[in-house]
Amino acid sequence: MFLENTSLIWVNKENSQDYNYKIEPSLNDSCVIVWEKGMYSVFSQITFKFKKESNNTAARHAIIRKVSNSPRMVQQKPIYVAENRTQDVTETSTLIAFPMVEEGDKICVIVAPLNQVYVSPVDNMLTLFKMVAVR
Repeated sequence: MFLENTSLIWVNKENSQDYNYKIEPSLNDSCVIVWEKGMYSVFSQITFKFKKESNNTAARHAIIRKVSNSPRMVQQKPIYVAENRTQDVTETSTLIAFPMVEEGDKICVIVAPLNQVYVSPVDNMLTLFKMVAVR
């Protein structure tokens, strides 16, 4: 994951392509494209850093599903910290969802404000697995 002017951009971890060839990072937004219809387990973790000198006390983390570029909320979580901080504070948000996805849909992570995301390949992730029925 890295930050680009207005959104998060996801990158495949080493060797992940061997297992998730039907899911690929979008190159122009904070989404991954899903190429196989089904129910998916979606795990998103984002860490926010609130600087002590900042007046901002809130952030938002959401998972949306884009169908033909029309966003549909899957899950969201507001994050709040104390106003009068004496030191920088990091807060981690974790979302887990199980949306039904059609071929070509996008699963996206939306964060606000973007400049408060703590940039780290360990503290921020988006993981998807296709759910399979066992008989």
